[in-house]
Amino acid sequence: MSIFPAKSRFRRRNHRCYELAFKTLHDLANADRAAGVILVHGTVVFESVVIAHAWLEGDGKAYDAVAHVSMTVAQHVAERGFVQRSIPKNVDRKSLRSVA
Repeated sequence: MSIFPAKSRFRRRNHRCYELAFKTLHDLANADRAAGVILVHGTVVFESVVIAHAWLEGDGKAYDAVAHVSMTVAQHVAERGFVQRSIPKNVDRKSLRSVA
């Protein structure tokens, strides 16, 4: 069973990755399902164009709230053109838990 939502509650998702990733994380926190989930800011390559993007990662999976797609992080890298990611400084990169 995935920790990410099976059905998206959002309409008109295009161009709203930062907002929707945060709202999804907030929804998960309200349902006590956000443990180990992080909001990731990075870039993806789409049709040879590098685009700033945001998504969620947790339990070895990546969730793109715009496309409403959940896949392994490795698939996200290969299929979605994942280029890099930045994790906030207050996150322990080994455990991916907030150490604030």
